[in-house]
Order: sequence, then C-alpha cells, then structure tokens
Amino acid sequence: MKYYFVCHEDNELYKMIKDTGVTCYLSSSVNQVLSEITQGSYLCVFEDGYPQKKTVITKEHLEFFKDNNIKVLLEYPKQVYGIHPGKVIRLDRERLVEVTSLMIGQNNCDYVIPYAIEEKFVLYYYAKVAGYKKAVYGLPDITYPFLFYHPAYVNVVMTSSRISSPVTSRFKPVSFFKNLYNRIFSMNLTFTESVTTAFKSCDNITDSDCITAISKSVEWFTKYMLTTDYTGLKLYEGFSSKVDFDGSQKLAATLRNDCAGEASLLFAVDYLKYSKPSSKDHAEKLMEYIFSANNQQLDMTKDNGGFIKWFASGDGIYYTDDNARLLIGVMTSCSILKMNHHDEGIIKCILAFLRSMPEQGIHMNCLRFNDSMIADDWTYHDIKTKKTIYYSPHYVSYIWAVFLLAYKLTNDEELLAISKKGIYEMMDKYPCHWTWTNGIMAEVSRMILPLSLLYSIDKDLKTKEYLDMMLKVIKEQTDDHGCMIEKMVMLENGKYPPPKNNEEYGKYEAPVIHEDGDTACDLLYSQNFAYLGLLETCRLYDDESISKLFTEMTDFLVRIQTRSSSHQELDGVWMRSFDPTMWEYWGSGADAGWAALCVESGWTNSWIPIVLSLKEQNRSLSDFFTDNESFKELYYLIKGSI
Repeated sequence: MKYYFVCHEDNELYKMIKDTGVTCYLSSSVNQVLSEITQGSYLCVFEDGYPQKKTVITKEHLEFFKDNNIKVLLEYPKQVYGIHPGKVIRLDRERLVEVTSLMIGQNNCDYVIPYAIEEKFVLYYYAKVAGYKKAVYGLPDITYPFLFYHPAYVNVVMTSSRISSPVTSRFKPVSFFKNLYNRIFSMNLTFTESVTTAFKSCDNITDSDCITAISKSVEWFTKYMLTTDYTGLKLYEGFSSKVDFDGSQKLAATLRNDCAGEASLLFAVDYLKYSKPSSKDHAEKLMEYIFSANNQQLDMTKDNGGFIKWFASGDGIYYTDDNARLLIGVMTSCSILKMNHHDEGIIKCILAFLRSMPEQGIHMNCLRFNDSMIADDWTYHDIKTKKTIYYSPHYVSYIWAVFLLAYKLTNDEELLAISKKGIYEMMDKYPCHWTWTNGIMAEVSRMILPLSLLYSIDKDLKTKEYLDMMLKVIKEQTDDHGCMIEKMVMLENGKYPPPKNNEEYGKYEAPVIHEDGDTACDLLYSQNFAYLGLLETCRLYDDESISKLFTEMTDFLVRIQTRSSSHQELDGVWMRSFDPTMWEYWGSGADAGWAALCVESGWTNSWIPIVLSLKEQNRSLSDFFTDNESFKELYYLIKGSI
C-alpha cells in the first residue's frame, strides 16, 4: 500500500510511518493529492497548525476517496461534509478511553472539536474517568468522540483533536498509542518520549552516574527553581502535573518555605562535597528568607510563636509536617555550614512543637489561627490533654525526627521521652488504626527515619522490633528494579482514597494507584521518604539485605531521573508517579493538585539527591548532630523563658 500525506515534512507521525520503509508521498494540499494518489492507497491529512484548523473536505472529496478505495485519516479538520462540528472547546482532565477495552491514555491535546457521533462509529472517547490503566467505572454520561468513522463514509477516520504529535505533546503511555496506531495503520509504530528516563531498566549504574544525577539536580534547582526579589532568595514549588499540547508543564510558582528549607540542604551538601561558593550562598540565602520576620513569629507569647508559615501569605494554617521537614533541612544545613545565627528561630520552632505536643506524643496534623493569629478553636492546654489522636505518620513522624536530632544537640530528656512515647503509641496502632493519606506506604516510609534515630539512641530491642516491622513491609513492596510499589489496604482508613466514581475524578487529593495491584511508586509521599530513612538505617544495621535494598533503590532512582533536550526545565528531575512495568512516568491522575507528572522542588526533588549525595560521601544525617554547647545553652535559655 502507498501512503500519501498532507502535512509538513517534520510531522512526527509522518516520519514514524516513513521510517518503516513503506512508500510515502508528501503533498501540500488535499486538492493537489487528488491528482497524484492511486487507487487503494492511504491518505493522512494532518493539522500541523494545531490548535488552528484549515482542512476542508467536501462531498466531492469524499466521493473520490470512496470510488477509489482510498482509506483516509483526517486530523482535527475545520470542516467535513456530512458532519456538523461544535465550537472548539478546551477540556480539563479528560483522558482518552478505548471503547471496547476501556484502556486509558493521555494525548495532552485539549483543544477539541465536539461532535455528535453515534456510539457505533466511535473508537476512542475523551472522558473524565477514574482508573489507573483502565476506566474502572466505565464511560460517564459526558463524553467527546476522539477517533471515529465518518458515518456516511466508513473508509474515512477522523479525530477531534491531534493524533500526529506523540513526541511533542508527550502522549502517554507509549504502549497505549502503539496499540492505537496499529489499529489505524496495521503497523508497529513506536516513538521515544521527549521527556524520558536517564537509563533503561536493565542498565548498570556506576558511581559516576550517581554523581551526574546529583549535579543535574543542583543545576536544575539553580536554573529553574530559584527566584529573587527585594525580600531575598526564594524557591518555587516546582511544575504542575498538567502537560500542554506543546509538551510544557506550567510553573508552580508558590513560594513554599518547606520546599526552601529542604532545598537549602541540597545546596549545603553540594558545598560540603565541592566547596562551591554558589551552593553555600544559595543555602544561606534561602535560610535567611525562611527565618525572616515575614515568615516566623519569634514572640513566644503569641499563639503562633515559633511556627513558620507554609508560604509567605499562608497566615491562617501551619502544617506540622511542613515545619518538621523544613527544620530537618535547615538544622542540617546550619551544621554543615557552621552557622549559628538561625539558632533562635530553629529552637523556637522546636519548642513550639514541644509545648503544643499532646501528652500521648502524637501531634495534630495542622494548627489553625484566626485573622488575629489567635489559636482557632484550640489552646495549648487543650492540645496537651487531647484524647482524640490522629494516627498518621505522614503528618507527625518527622516531628519526632526533629526532636531526636535536637536531643543529640541538647541532651534534653523531654525530647527523647515524648518522641519514644509517641512512636510506640503509633506503632502499637499499626495498621488497623492508622489513617493513611495517599497510600499506606507513605505512612510506613515516614516511620523509618524516626525509628532509626530512636534506635541509634536507646538501643531498645522493642524499637528495633518496630523498625524491623516497617522494613519488612518496604522490602515486600519493593520490586527487582528497586521500585517500591504503592498500596492502600483498608480503604475505609484512607483520608484521600481513590475516587469512588467518575464524578470524583480530579476533585480531591488521591493516590497514584486506583487499586492494590496497580504498579506505580509514589515519589512525592512514599519512596522518597523510605529512601531518606534507609540512609540512616544503613548506618545502624550490619545487614546485607538492608544494604542491598538501599543500593537497589539508589540505582532505580538514578535510572528514572528525567532527561530532555527539548524541555530543559524538566531535565534532571523526578516526577511523582512511575510505573516500572511500562518504564515511564504514569499514574491514575486523580489527584486534584499533585497528579502523576507533578515536579515538586521539596519533598521529591530535594530529598532524593540529598540522600544520593550523602551516600556518595558516606554520611548520614546523624553525622551532623553532635553535642553543641552554644546551641544547647541557647536552647535551655529560651525553653526556660517560655
């Protein structure tokens, strides 16, 4: 069969077909091709100017194609005889669904022509559907035909949006579109993603590869995440998950302090390794901004005294986990850089946690304040005697990590005692009473660091028993690639469970999987923190299986760091959800704010290269927390004044 094309010579689908070796002819217009095309050929008319439309197909064209037994594929045409298009709309979270298998794909081309086409002629729809690889609840009432036959000319197949830009528009998953193209052309067409992984699943990883991954990450932060204004150096949150038809992802421009605190440590460990003045400067200036008066209330007579804002304008709410991760970052950074002028801010934040810690040792997940920064519906006395406990390590476990690191600096037995009490209380309730956020592995992963720190201090066999319990779960969920597969268990315990129907898709936070058995890891909530915890565990355990697990995770994370020449802003990052069976970033996409392809500067893209760097330097967090007399003296001075 001969193939004729009306498109630009750089059109990606044209080049893919041409590369198979079939006979291809390129024309400038439909009218020109009519005088050239032979009977029994295939004609593809692609819209290179998308989202603009120009192709007009008349009745005469259609009759000619029919009479000459010509198969036709029309991409996003302006007008076709016999079909009445609606006005172009822009979709929101709709995905492609194959009508018989209900398999799901994403072409990211959201300018769509709505057509009223009978169901029997439709091959693929756009629809908002819940599910991982498959639309588990079927098709919803509202759908938009994507690929369909012309009802009066079944030799003509049309699309309501773009089908010919799989590389530029980052069609996903690749296997879905291989099947789609095979269905149209009966060809085994394939393409390489424009944002892909650094290595294949079977590639060996060397020390040099790890060093490259770290340097790529530092370079990405420096080029794309740092921003400066009159108040100082700040850090963007990252990039949103939504991919536009040109393959770009919108900058998430929120200036979050938790992300800045974590990133300060990446720059600090880079300075520790290479003595780069720029990295030292970035770490110092990020911390200067975090501890500015605009972000932290140092007056401990105020209800919000000591706590650090989520972001500059986020006055009303303080997420305890965000403050805790921030503290781990800046405390370690200050130790590395031998800085002490943020000690007051650090100590007051630690003590803000300590004075608001319930007697059971398990903190609230967030503290809310009214417009006057007065505690909203709570008092410190209420919290201390609070009986209702929220058993979620995601929110509270790193407070214990902060306390235990601070204990190493101060020898304050209260910090150790309340941490141990809370950790034991939490572990005694595993798993039936735990409330998981985005999956149970997020909760398990968060326990590794505080349990490891506690065991390094108390050497209690019960602590080791709890730690071994959590490590066993992680080992069981980690595949041969080093990928820790997410799971949920007990959906009734989920704060953010998967959508219960298609209508809930994209409305709330959600896991990266839809049901247990889906093969994705979560690099925003789970594996990143398991990896951080294992760094500490490996310094405690002379256990070959733990070392092997840590090495496998290291190799996996280095392999899946992104590479892209066409999207430099996405070169050298980790996104949220990765599927090792497809070896590409993919997830359910149900999360309203942080879906599968989001790029978070903190959480994910800070801790992974931090751990990589510390591993390369044969260090752990504990190495930077030894008895500090000046910090200790100030700590007790401030504590005594509250």
